[in-house]
Amino acid sequence: MPAFYAEIQNIQEKLKLLNEKISEISEEHLRSLGALDDEAAKRNADQLEESVSNSRALIDDLKARIDNLRKQEGGDKTDRKIRAEQTAVVARRFVEYIQRYQQVEKQYRDHCRDRVKRQLKIVNPNATQEEIEAAANQHENQQVFAQALQTSTRYGESRAAFKEVQERYNDIKRIENQLAELAQLFNDMSILVAQQDETIKEIEHSAEQTEQRTHHAVEDTKIAVFHAIRARKLRWICFFICVCIALAIALAVGLGIGLKPH
Repeated sequence: MPAFYAEIQNIQEKLKLLNEKISEISEEHLRSLGALDDEAAKRNADQLEESVSNSRALIDDLKARIDNLRKQEGGDKTDRKIRAEQTAVVARRFVEYIQRYQQVEKQYRDHCRDRVKRQLKIVNPNATQEEIEAAANQHENQQVFAQALQTSTRYGESRAAFKEVQERYNDIKRIENQLAELAQLFNDMSILVAQQDETIKEIEHSAEQTEQRTHHAVEDTKIAVFHAIRARKLRWICFFICVCIALAIALAVGLGIGLKPH
């Protein structure tokens, strides 16, 4: 159990670090959207890539550690219940952070799509709403921008807009891959939490049955003791009755002998 508690503490510290990393990624998303020049954009992109990579490594490590805790066996029912409960606590916290990470990535994806829509308006002010939505949601197809760029009267501004759109498309593609991985991880961990809850219920049910059996055993013992005391009392009563009868017989015999004529 000391090793188990040490591992739980280590996992809790790593969960705290993961939460901090998610906050950093959220801030880097905002900086990326507000970058004013290529140098700043490149710097923010590098920092974001590093943060995402570190977070992913941390997530993989946490998943492996929590899954390993779930597989630990041995010990009495109390120890098993403690392990199951503590494992469920850190697993639920992990799921919460995965959900938070998903939300951060979804918000950034939505911001990127909004930027794509605005840039399309710069490149082609006459674009229809359908064309704008298609360009924002179908990031594999950049024809609408390429065509608008060829006919745009604001070539320099259009090229800058087109470049940013390409960067946003890359971001959106990365985010969607990341969201797919997080969704799978969320499902896996949700199953693990459910299994852990079932383990806790089984341990509690077993403990209740043991308690009931112990209670019945105590009651049966009380009844057995009661009957034993009662039987002992009856034996003493019978003994005294027998003694009294014997004394009475002896007394009668003695009086009979004393009354006979000599």
